[in-house]
Amino acid sequence: MQYYPEELSKFKNTKPTTMSPARLLPSCIIITLLFIAGCSSGKDKPVDHLGEISFTVTGKAEAQPAFKKGLLLLHSFEYADAAEAFQQAKETDPDFVMAWWGEAMTKNHPLWQEQDYDEGNRILNQLAPTPEARIAKAKTALEKDFIAGINILYGNGNKAERDSNYAVYMETLYKKYPGDNEVASFYSLALNGWGTTEQQTSILEAAAKIGYEVLLRNPKHPGALHYIIHAYDNPDFAALALATADKYAAVAPDAGHALHMPTHTYLALGLWDKVVSSNEVSWAAEQARMHRKKLDNDALGYHAYHWLQYGYLQQGNAKKARVMVDSMRQYSNAKPSPRARAHMILLKTTYLAETNDYKSGVADITVEQKDLNITSRARNYFVAGMNEYYKNNATALDDVIQQLAGERLVEEAKAAEKGIRICGNINRSLATKTDLLEAEAMEKQLRALQAWLKKDAATTEKLFKEATALHTSSGYSYGPPAIVKPSFEMYGEWLLENNRPKEALEQFELALKLMPNKRLSLQGKEAALKQLGQKEIAAL
Repeated sequence: MQYYPEELSKFKNTKPTTMSPARLLPSCIIITLLFIAGCSSGKDKPVDHLGEISFTVTGKAEAQPAFKKGLLLLHSFEYADAAEAFQQAKETDPDFVMAWWGEAMTKNHPLWQEQDYDEGNRILNQLAPTPEARIAKAKTALEKDFIAGINILYGNGNKAERDSNYAVYMETLYKKYPGDNEVASFYSLALNGWGTTEQQTSILEAAAKIGYEVLLRNPKHPGALHYIIHAYDNPDFAALALATADKYAAVAPDAGHALHMPTHTYLALGLWDKVVSSNEVSWAAEQARMHRKKLDNDALGYHAYHWLQYGYLQQGNAKKARVMVDSMRQYSNAKPSPRARAHMILLKTTYLAETNDYKSGVADITVEQKDLNITSRARNYFVAGMNEYYKNNATALDDVIQQLAGERLVEEAKAAEKGIRICGNINRSLATKTDLLEAEAMEKQLRALQAWLKKDAATTEKLFKEATALHTSSGYSYGPPAIVKPSFEMYGEWLLENNRPKEALEQFELALKLMPNKRLSLQGKEAALKQLGQKEIAAL
């Protein structure tokens, strides 16, 4: 896909286009800046500083502000605060059907690829015990259609099936209610979740296109801004979301996630100063919220914290990144929840992978990991193995490899028995297909190092090639590398060590395609070019 600024004027005058997700083609040239020429932003004034929406639903007037605030927060994935707002609307007006819908929607996180199915159903069953009875309680045709949609999300079948069925259903509403921003936004979100799960670029492009249609009508719609960024959350397309990313944080500055979200675009483009500044602001907002609401450490989420650390490391600021490891250790010790421990592993392993500072003691930080996802455990085993490699301890390295391999095989068996899930997130216990690919790639990397300690160059190279193939299969990890030391970068460094700069250069270029401007990959590329000499560079 290419971006043509001259297409701006052409796209501005187009009408919303409907298309079936099953038939989507990567043909839409999405215009990054089109919303700047914006149209009407809706009749209603903003609630706090969360963006602007205009959505008429049936409920007492005194309950409407809380509902609207909940909907604005929902679009920015501030799920806990959105649930509180919807609950407030329900308490004010128990017959406010869409407030029940809203609270149940906060338990479904399509872009985080998780769902609290039981809690969502509990809320809906309190509204009415059957799907039909819930629909009957709704007052307008649009409200009935929204309730029918959420019945699908919390209905029968596995989550992947429910998500795809919901996306198809939302297409019917998109056609039925042309120009309705909330219908269009939730359709865009549904396509985002489906497209991410299926790794279908065409579906994600359609999600972005619908988001831009909403922005033409309301340039300050938080959902449209948010979902465009997600749709283009990939180095190949991130430039198309750059103006949107710059806009979103300004539109919804009271949503911590909105302050972080532009980072997805900035990181995919290697804009490290922006990665740092966005996450500094987001992290400060999360801390302020925790103190304001008197919550425990887990309210911080730690997501922006990890991204901030990665940004510092890419700037070459290892000192700040190291301090963050110690701070995260304090957070996880104070409340050793799965989320906190998973992020302790993230910060620990990211620091080591980007600094090779194995003499710092960071590698010796212990984390209880048995209940964490296999990717978290694999990262922890990887740096443990690297630590033994640098000590030239082949026996200890082999022990680490055997532990990782054993746990990975157990997770594969579980997934095979229960049906491999495509979706999930860092804290879930059952592995996804991607999780297993990432864990196996890290295992291959350690086996390559093991072979190298034995001076078996052929086996080392074979294993590095297998690791890069697995890395390719796992796809882009939407943020700091899930495979903590990118396989292409690691293979390139080994090739460089073995005086093969031309081949090393190829691997560093592949690494930079996945992560533009990554510091160690750039350093590797520079070293390879230096080794090559002018004649060879000219030939390339």
